[in-house]
Amino acid sequence: MRLIQVYWFTCMSGCIGVVVGEDEITKAKKAYIGVVSGSDEDADTKTVMELGSPVSLRWLVEMVNHMTPPAKGVPG
Repeated sequence: MRLIQVYWFTCMSGCIGVVVGEDEITKAKKAYIGVVSGSDEDADTKTVMELGSPVSLRWLVEMVNHMTPPAKGVPG
């Protein structure tokens, strides 16, 4: 998988990484999420790419929709 972007979230027990990449054969965009130590960014990125849970685009869009404030003047 070709790495496109990594997002890190830190907490008291470690780091959560979301890795976005492109499948080198199918060219499909994929994302994976995983918990890592936070001690080595390159190793942590590789761990999330190889062992992380898949993240669906539908799930991400749903999160954005829940977090987007309603437009002004629209009852919500």
